[in-house]
Amino acid sequence: MKINLFVFLIFCFQISLAQEVNIVKLNDKIYEYNNNLEYKKSQDTLLHLLSNENLTAHDQIEINILLSMTYKRLQDYKSVLLYLSDAKKIAVENKLIVSEDEINAQFAFAFFDTQNYKKADKIMKKIAAENYRNLNSDSKSKILMQQGYIEFLSIHYEAAENFYKKASGLMQKDNHCDLPIVFGKQIQLYFATKEFEKANNYYKKGIEKAKECHIIKYEIYLAEVMMNIYKDRKDATNTFKFQKKYDSLTLILKPAENLQELHFDRELKSRDNEQKEKKYWWITVISYTIALLLLFIIIILVLRYSFKLKRINKAQVHTIGEMRTMVTQYEFNEKTNVSNLSLLNKRQLSIIDMIKDGKSYKEIANQLHVSENTIKYHIKIIYDILNIKKRSQLKDFE
Repeated sequence: MKINLFVFLIFCFQISLAQEVNIVKLNDKIYEYNNNLEYKKSQDTLLHLLSNENLTAHDQIEINILLSMTYKRLQDYKSVLLYLSDAKKIAVENKLIVSEDEINAQFAFAFFDTQNYKKADKIMKKIAAENYRNLNSDSKSKILMQQGYIEFLSIHYEAAENFYKKASGLMQKDNHCDLPIVFGKQIQLYFATKEFEKANNYYKKGIEKAKECHIIKYEIYLAEVMMNIYKDRKDATNTFKFQKKYDSLTLILKPAENLQELHFDRELKSRDNEQKEKKYWWITVISYTIALLLLFIIIILVLRYSFKLKRINKAQVHTIGEMRTMVTQYEFNEKTNVSNLSLLNKRQLSIIDMIKDGKSYKEIANQLHVSENTIKYHIKIIYDILNIKKRSQLKDFE
């Protein structure tokens, strides 16, 4: 019973380690925090999750994207690109094409927001050529809106309007709180085409939607759009009106204060990552060093064994030569009736002396630096020459 309980606990522990983050719920939570200007909460939540070493590659990517979106709210595009680059690196390493397409869309948004339209347009054309592959409706609608704005800048107003309609249709269906972004672009379009009533209506609709969704950022955006339009039209009264609105809303947002606090935490995360990288670097260096040392030791042992084999072979060759000489002498002495003891060479005589001293074959082999089998072979030859069968008979020979 205890064993079964232990196995069950281990199983539950492994499941908990492998458990994925609920990205949908996390996305909703971060969206809510950011809309309420609680950027610190967003960052704390995301960095805490990102510190978990058991995260899947997909979850790491999604968390980095959400961090980029948080900094995007504060217009800190250096940090936006930093987190998107981290996300793309993970996607490429793990060959996650779906995630890579979404990251490319986020890069397009960042370049567009910083008015780097050339880079943004290059990415968007590639995305459009792939029929907006793997993009969720939110990303697709924003890409369509940005494509419309590129057409607007090229004074292709009809094409721009078509893109804006497609974008607002998708947003209305899946993410209506982002509609003020498209409305801002439509305001610019209808002022350019001198359809002022349409432009004002879209401004009103945009403000209503921003307030309904409690997104101050969109109120600021719409005020900025109107302020810039009237500034270009040399309308001082309306420029001042929307400038005042823009300034008052910006004070509420306080992006500088939020950024300072978030940057501090980001630096801490950056330092932690640097320490981890250094730690892994040292582990790698030590591992390779140990591996090289082991390889060196193995090579030394192999060489020593090889030299030992050569010495043994040399000794065996010498012994075989001695034995051949001895056999020849034995055959000659058999014919001439010479004393058998005189047929033995110095080594064989020394072997007899060691046997008389009570040494074993192994001890004799070690002393003469030859194998035990060589000694046995010598003994056999000695027995044959002296015509004996037991080592005790050797005592009869002086």
